[in-house]
Amino acid sequence: RSIRATIMLLFVLIGKLIDRDAHSISLLSFVALLMLIYNPLFANDVGFQLSFIVTFGILIMAPCFMKFKNRFLDFVASIITIPIIAQLWVIPIQIFYFNNISLYSVFANIMSVPILMVISFGGFVSSLLAMIPPISDKICQLFDIVLNPFLTTLVNISDFWGCLPKSM
Repeated sequence: RSIRATIMLLFVLIGKLIDRDAHSISLLSFVALLMLIYNPLFANDVGFQLSFIVTFGILIMAPCFMKFKNRFLDFVASIITIPIIAQLWVIPIQIFYFNNISLYSVFANIMSVPILMVISFGGFVSSLLAMIPPISDKICQLFDIVLNPFLTTLVNISDFWGCLPKSM
């Protein structure tokens, strides 16, 4: 959930301001506690459960796979391993709530992650540049033109994997 990510980012930034490093699992636990204090019904929310279990799984397992001395190799390894880790950790929740396991989701996610990175980065940069009044309209149009093929590709990937037999 974006609420989890936003609160975690906020605490990481506050920690940087006061020269403190954040222990990721402790921070994740603290954010879950804050959210549950705010609204205890989040505990029954599938999105809340999936968000926290996947984040926990990635924090626990990803460092085991990112041991290259080369940033490029770590990047490539993360594109492949993070979707696999995420899928492994969501299987129990998927089975409990949906009574099935998505057979193709790992492959769809591996194909989608690099495209989502470009879209996310482009959207972030365009939102910053859109705050400059004289050029904001032109910037938004330019980023729309540049990012539209990536968005179309992402939809096509989703359609392809979603149309395969036993994909649901």
